[in-house]
Amino acid sequence: MNNGLIVRQLEDLSGVTTSHGVGRKCILAGAGECGSGATQAAFGVLAPGEEVGEHIHPTMEEFYFFLDGEAEMLAGGRVFSCRGHTFVKIPPGMPHGMRLKSITRFLYWGVAVGPKEQI
Repeated sequence: MNNGLIVRQLEDLSGVTTSHGVGRKCILAGAGECGSGATQAAFGVLAPGEEVGEHIHPTMEEFYFFLDGEAEMLAGGRVFSCRGHTFVKIPPGMPHGMRLKSITRFLYWGVAVGPKEQI
């Protein structure tokens, strides 16, 4: 019986290109596996010079926890320096993007928000 428990080892997961076409991510849990508004939990790696262009998610908030490396997070018209132990929450509808200064590893969570018919 599946009670919703997920246990995974990072080294057992295959990496895929991110939905922004740069870097790699290992999906720790996907939307179909969660009984909540979580759309994804992932471990990501981006390389120097890679860039995630500015974009928005009208019905999703995002959470990033940077493990190491250095990136510039563009959010809400401001630029934030992100390195190891930096946490960032992006609210729904806020324009955001990222520029990488060095190899950067981070944990990521996406959570759908809003009325169920919009999620």
